[in-house]
Amino acid sequence: MERTPLSDDDVARVIEFFALTQPEEEKLARSLVDRGGWVIEAWGPLQMAVWHLVVQYKNWFLVLHSERGFGDWAIITPATNSRNYWDHAQPIGLAIFVWARANGVSYRLDTPDDIEHDLSAYGGDALDWLVGERVQILRRVHEVWLEGKHSNRRLQGDALKESHAATIVDMEEAAALNV
Repeated sequence: MERTPLSDDDVARVIEFFALTQPEEEKLARSLVDRGGWVIEAWGPLQMAVWHLVVQYKNWFLVLHSERGFGDWAIITPATNSRNYWDHAQPIGLAIFVWARANGVSYRLDTPDDIEHDLSAYGGDALDWLVGERVQILRRVHEVWLEGKHSNRRLQGDALKESHAATIVDMEEAAALNV
């Protein structure tokens, strides 16, 4: 992909915004740049306080996005010539979960959505590991995770806890399958 020229001021301003609002995600983005990645988009604020940062690291885009002061989950998507980052997007926390399970690294999972931690500590390692057929493992876990999110939408109390527990079991099983 051809790099779009960015001013150092634009990049610094956007990175500073994310450092204040989503420090774990910003540390991950910075660590990927330190590992040889590069910022390919950095802009904001636009109407309704929209901020956006995209780092390309090897075969992945890391996308940080925030609107109206609410940061979205840090997502990854395959680096292609398309800049439609939302196609095949997955939370980077799921990639870290899959990598951690494959490599015997401790990674807590109290609920299916408890994946927004250890991003800067393990995100680069997870993306380094996530090549070739290993991407299929991530896709399977992502499908199970999405199914759990959809089935949990209207549940409360014990029913929600039971559904979360079942989704975690399914995620663990999907992560353990060989490609």
